Amino acid sequence: MRQIVTLHLSDGSHIGSMGVMRNRHGQLPALIVDPQDSSGRVFVGMWLGDVQDRSSDGTRYKELPRHV
Repeated sequence: MRQIVTLHLSDGSHIGSMGVMRNRHGQLPALIVDPQDSSGRVFVGMWLGDVQDRSSDGTRYKELPRHV
C-alpha cells in the first residue's frame, strides 16, 4: 500500500509529494534516497522522516543538509 508523503527542504518549504511503499509492518521508511515522483522528477538527496513535528503523522520528510 502506498502512502502519500511530502518532501520539505531544510528551510521548511514544501517541494513535492509522492507515494511511498510501507513495509510489511505498515511502517514508512525512515530515510528516502533520491526519490522520484510519478512524473519522473528526481529529488536528489537524502530525506529523513520528520519525527520532530508534534502534529506529524509520519508523512513529512525533511532534506538532510549536504556536506561537500
